[in-house]
Amino acid sequence: MKKSFLSFLTALFVSVLLALPAGAQQIQYDLGIRTSDIFFSRPADQLIAGESVRVYGRIHNEGTADVFGFLSFFQSEQIIGDSQVVSVRASGAEEEAWVDFVVPQTAFNIRAEIRGTSPQDQNPANDVAVSSMYTPIVDADGDGVADPQDNCPSVVNANQLDTDGDGQGDACDADDDNDGIPDASEGAQGTSPTNPDSDGDGVADGQDLYPTDPTRSSAPPPPPPPPPPAEQPSSPEPAAEPPAEQSPAVNVPAEIPAPAATTAEETPKIEESAFRITVPAIASVLYRRKAWNVYEFEATSLEGVGDITVLWRFGDDETSAERKITHRYRRPGKYLVTLEVTDTSGTSARDQVKIAISFFNPENPTLWILVGAIVALGLGAIVTARVLEKRKAKGSL
Repeated sequence: MKKSFLSFLTALFVSVLLALPAGAQQIQYDLGIRTSDIFFSRPADQLIAGESVRVYGRIHNEGTADVFGFLSFFQSEQIIGDSQVVSVRASGAEEEAWVDFVVPQTAFNIRAEIRGTSPQDQNPANDVAVSSMYTPIVDADGDGVADPQDNCPSVVNANQLDTDGDGQGDACDADDDNDGIPDASEGAQGTSPTNPDSDGDGVADGQDLYPTDPTRSSAPPPPPPPPPPAEQPSSPEPAAEPPAEQSPAVNVPAEIPAPAATTAEETPKIEESAFRITVPAIASVLYRRKAWNVYEFEATSLEGVGDITVLWRFGDDETSAERKITHRYRRPGKYLVTLEVTDTSGTSARDQVKIAISFFNPENPTLWILVGAIVALGLGAIVTARVLEKRKAKGSL
């Protein structure tokens, strides 16, 4: 009777153990990871597209024995890489594993999966974790400023300097001070590219005919027109003399004197005066390459200047007086191109650009001739060597 009762209790105990859920039983080998265990080397809201960061995963040991393993990281279904192998101590200990990761241009999430456990993981239910969605900051020029806030999104300018406050940073603004003169031309005129009124006379450089002279800013006014000639008064008609009394004996008519001749005064001669407004010359070079050794040059910023003389010096002893000209260089090298313009008052301005024509250009026919000669010499040397080897082999026989 006692044996039967003991057998009943044993069977009941075993049945209870088997009826318990798997989670209620202590597992020996069990590594796990949660969603909150995925993080980056910088805050998630500061991830910049195209930047290399480190993504981490925190592995927990939920079992009773030490276990080796590693993490595989995925961006959606595309694998990023496998972490280093880590050893996690038993009973709740944790270790961090990581891989390097380039932040994509669009929203993404990270999946971390525990793999390669040794001994074999007995509870795969907690081996995978998926993060929430992350939206990276787009920064095309990589200067650390997001494109929506970057005043030069395609040019590196971490300081975001905007001298004229027009919303376009100095790094990509052709006219930093917004005075109407391009920065590239201000140096030739002696004006400041960051000060709209270089001479401090209260007139912006673009409207100042003398932007480096604080004592004047516009052409002198024309002289006043001469006054009209004074109207000459007409000479009065002389009064006629009364006829003389006639003698009763003699009927003699009275002598009527002839009126005095009057001379009209000459109208005063008015001298005409002329004046000319001289506008200072402004020199600016615009150029573009049309072929390996052919460039097109144009003198710009000449509108409204009036009659000017243009002189080009191309740095190869060639010159031209055309405002726009195409010039061919005869040989490779570095050339300093100078544009000098002179206005009717003798005022001149100058601008210069540097042109470099490389010898190693596929369009250079001399390069191909040289390459052909080297190849021919090389082939000749190979043929000669083989002929000598054959002769030597025949001689040894």
